[in-house]
Amino acid sequence: MYTACIDRPRYKQPLCCLNQLRGLSYGFCCSLLLLLPFNSFAGAQQEETLSSAFQLVLHRALLNSPPPNPEHLSEQALRDRYRVWVRGMDSKLTEYFRGRHRSFEELATGELRAIFLQTVWYESMRARLDPALVLGVIEVESGFNKFAISSAGAVGYMQVMPFWMSQALELNEDPKSKNSDSQIRPDKVVSSTRLMHLQTNIRFGCAILRHYMDLEGNALGRSLGRYNGNTADPAYAFAVLGARRRWTLEGETSEPVQPKN
Repeated sequence: MYTACIDRPRYKQPLCCLNQLRGLSYGFCCSLLLLLPFNSFAGAQQEETLSSAFQLVLHRALLNSPPPNPEHLSEQALRDRYRVWVRGMDSKLTEYFRGRHRSFEELATGELRAIFLQTVWYESMRARLDPALVLGVIEVESGFNKFAISSAGAVGYMQVMPFWMSQALELNEDPKSKNSDSQIRPDKVVSSTRLMHLQTNIRFGCAILRHYMDLEGNALGRSLGRYNGNTADPAYAFAVLGARRRWTLEGETSEPVQPKN
């Protein structure tokens, strides 16, 4: 997730290494570039023992259908709120990328940004989180780079560690069984690949942040510190809260309202 140095670029394009790879075959270069990790802001979050209830939450997150289009929600007030929000966020995203001279194919068109923002909004609401806070986490963690991978192995927009996916997929057919084969843990490659999926990554990231918020009694600073894996240094929380202001619309409340469908 995040490290203390918040002013350095959030990732390094591996193409900068090409000048050092002259003379190597094109195929070998391409293979090597795929292995080079992005330099994102993931910290050293440690795997923890999860309650069976939260493990079930993560497991169900994999089974749930994609979030419905908020335009189809039954509550007119919530639909109107979403429409105002998504228009404002699309404009802010466009301005954000223009100011940084970046272009990510996954967010290059209005249609793709709409799918991204729809997912952020819905998953934030269902986790009882402020969407602006979630966008702040995404900005600090990955700079909106879907394929960001940290040196610690955190993946995607919200830099989710693969062990969360492993615990969600872990099968416990019979808790009383002594047969070790009853527990199946997928390898990190499979977990990381699945975490690259837009909805999966944001749903897991929101669920994990809500998990920490519940553990910390909604103390935002400590919750963000736990998400980053470092509660001793407030720099990460300050960075996220600073980014949150960028994604807050004027007059928009920070209190999420959970959709009923």
